Amino acid sequence: MWMKLCVVCLVLSLGARATAQPAVWDFENDSGNWKPRAVTVKVERMTGPGATTNSHACLHVQGSMEENWNYAVSDSVPMQAGRLYRLSAWVKVISTGSGTPMPFLKCEFMAAERAREMGRASTDPYDAARLGQWQRLTAEFHAPTGTVSCWLALEKGASDPTQIDAYLDDVALEPIERLTALSRYDLDPLPAALEKVRGVHPRLYLTAQRVGELRNAIRTTHAGLWAEVQVLANRAVEGAWRPGVSRKRCPELR
Repeated sequence: MWMKLCVVCLVLSLGARATAQPAVWDFENDSGNWKPRAVTVKVERMTGPGATTNSHACLHVQGSMEENWNYAVSDSVPMQAGRLYRLSAWVKVISTGSGTPMPFLKCEFMAAERAREMGRASTDPYDAARLGQWQRLTAEFHAPTGTVSCWLALEKGASDPTQIDAYLDDVALEPIERLTALSRYDLDPLPAALEKVRGVHPRLYLTAQRVGELRNAIRTTHAGLWAEVQVLANRAVEGAWRPGVSRKRCPELR
């Protein structure tokens, strides 16, 4: 009986995990049902060269908005709580209004209770220094507990009046097994200076050699500084003294 129950739980678990499917909007055949958030903004599918070699269509988002936070939004799609996801999209900004911040992509989490606030994840904003060029914006995140669905938006970044002329292409929301964004900071191979102190603690700024140098310095060249540090340390200890707690003064560095 217990064996059958374990098998059933495993199957259900694998089945639930398998339902986390990517959501992709490539705009090759239609607009993907993306809609503007104001009548003053036009969202239109445009045919022709897109962001990548295989892209032959994209979404044109153009207009002005007096308020609200989103230029254009997608329909809601299922999302599994507890899963890791990557949001990515190609964006090209042609122009913006005066004072308009650069747009970015946002994923708004939704709970079964629609009124419940679940939070959101977003990419970095479009780089204004590369205006007129396609840029791939990405973000990786963990879907919070209670999430059942989400929707995406080309985000204004402000609720103030704004103006935008931009293109959107190859939007994707996909489940991932691990966060990969931090891998770009991996040092491979490790620099020789760091390799020398692998497993040594403390290291970098306070190596065993440096500690020895400081012990000598506080008796000679740094004696005045060390005296000031002792005064400040003693003052901090005495200021935090409470009845029943013994006072300990700053000792000499030995």
